[in-house]
Amino acid sequence: MLNKRFASVYRQGGLSYLEVLLNTKSIDQFLFYLELIERQSKRDTKTIAELRLIEQEIKADSVLLLEKKQKQKAMVAELKVKKDKIASQLKEKNNLLAKIKTQLAQYQQTDIKTQLALRNKLKTSFKLALHHKMVSRGESRSGSGSGVVGIAMNELGKPYCWGANGPGSFDCSGLTSYVYGQVGVSLPHSSRAQYDCGQHVSRDELQAGDLVFFAHGGTISHVGVYVGGGNFIHAPSTGDVVKISNLGDHDGYVGAVRP
Repeated sequence: MLNKRFASVYRQGGLSYLEVLLNTKSIDQFLFYLELIERQSKRDTKTIAELRLIEQEIKADSVLLLEKKQKQKAMVAELKVKKDKIASQLKEKNNLLAKIKTQLAQYQQTDIKTQLALRNKLKTSFKLALHHKMVSRGESRSGSGSGVVGIAMNELGKPYCWGANGPGSFDCSGLTSYVYGQVGVSLPHSSRAQYDCGQHVSRDELQAGDLVFFAHGGTISHVGVYVGGGNFIHAPSTGDVVKISNLGDHDGYVGAVRP
């Protein structure tokens, strides 16, 4: 009977332990149940301590989870700031690129107009020079020189293309071989080879129609047609067009040939 009552007290808790002790019928029984109660009390104390420890661990884990969550929120906010900054910088760069493209197009348009104006000016000057016999190669060469320059000027503005020799695009030696071919003079499609195709003339003896040559690294790599006034027509490089330039603006001048 007392065993059942003790089990019931253990399940229900409270002050009923005292009731169990008061209902014992002997000292031995009292001491026996007192020992059971003490043992159970120790177990309960241990269980409570373990539960409190678990509770503390849960609270600590909750704090850590909250801190991690807050850090994640901070990281998300920081990443958003960085993303917005990058997007803003990209927008600025795109705007700058669009502005540069617009300016480049305007410059190219202006450059084409300048080239055309210079071409017309040189044509006029050249015609006057011929009229006054200021530009001459002798009776048999004056017509050829003026013809070469006129043909070359008609090609102004056409795009550079490596290996091309007209009529839609040119590289440097392709342009010179093309314009001379129009007046019946055959030239190889090579600036180095063209350097050996005619009479070499000094810089102060240059006449319209002469071929002018440039070298880089000790090797002839560029050629153009002299038009007078220190200027020459040439197909410069990829991305550029056939245009008029001044000899003084180009390094590497090595000489001239009169085909």
